[in-house]
Amino acid sequence: MKPVYFISRPKHSLLQLVLMELAQLPEQPQIPRMVYLMKSELALRHFLNRDSTVKLTRYDDRKVAYEVERQLMSACTPPEYETGELAHMDSLVCEFSKLRS
Repeated sequence: MKPVYFISRPKHSLLQLVLMELAQLPEQPQIPRMVYLMKSELALRHFLNRDSTVKLTRYDDRKVAYEVERQLMSACTPPEYETGELAHMDSLVCEFSKLRS
């Protein structure tokens, strides 16, 4: 399975839901082949300080809340080869903000 790259604001819940569903597929290894691309080294450090995990609150049939947590890979630059050439990303999921007029 090739990695899936995600670009988003850290707390965008719809994207995190998609990310969690993909990360829980049986084909995924212990640490899923999902890469969270951060906008800066500061954002990356903050994410790494939280053990590289994404948390999502779910509810069971009785409306009782529980948290689901997955550890992910992360980076603040796109993937590249040793030569410095950018690597091809087969799967990229982006979250866009509404453009301001």
